Amino acid sequence: MKKLLFTIGLLVVGSTAFSQASSNASAMGQSKSANSKGESTQTYEFVYSEGKRVEVYNQDLDGGKQMTWDAAVQQCKNLGDGWRMPNAHELFSMVIQLKDKGKGNFYPGVYWTGEAYRGSWYWSVDFGSRDNNSYCQFFDKNTKFIVRPVRTMQ
Repeated sequence: MKKLLFTIGLLVVGSTAFSQASSNASAMGQSKSANSKGESTQTYEFVYSEGKRVEVYNQDLDGGKQMTWDAAVQQCKNLGDGWRMPNAHELFSMVIQLKDKGKGNFYPGVYWTGEAYRGSWYWSVDFGSRDNNSYCQFFDKNTKFIVRPVRTMQ
């Protein structure tokens, strides 16, 4: 049985809003785009609780290599075109809408969010590295975790 600490409160499909639990949310589909270097990237689109579509980068940064929070922020900026670190709700959406359905090639490990907890502590989401459940937790920014960039769709 999967445990999740967050739920998706509002799922928007087209112009119709449906209130659903996160476990019932579904992926919006795949799209192809190019990064700032003109390289083709396959990405996934989905929605989260605030009703925004979010595009997920086609792979973890640096091949899944763990990095500090500051290094992760810089590498997301280096991608250009609005790529950034996801918030906790977006990461849980990735778990539900992609990872749990065998999509996205996620590692079973801890992923950084762009959200501060307090001071130099930031939120992260464990993608089931301990017991196949997903957890939200916070760590000092010098801890090294995996990063999957996202960008908000217009």
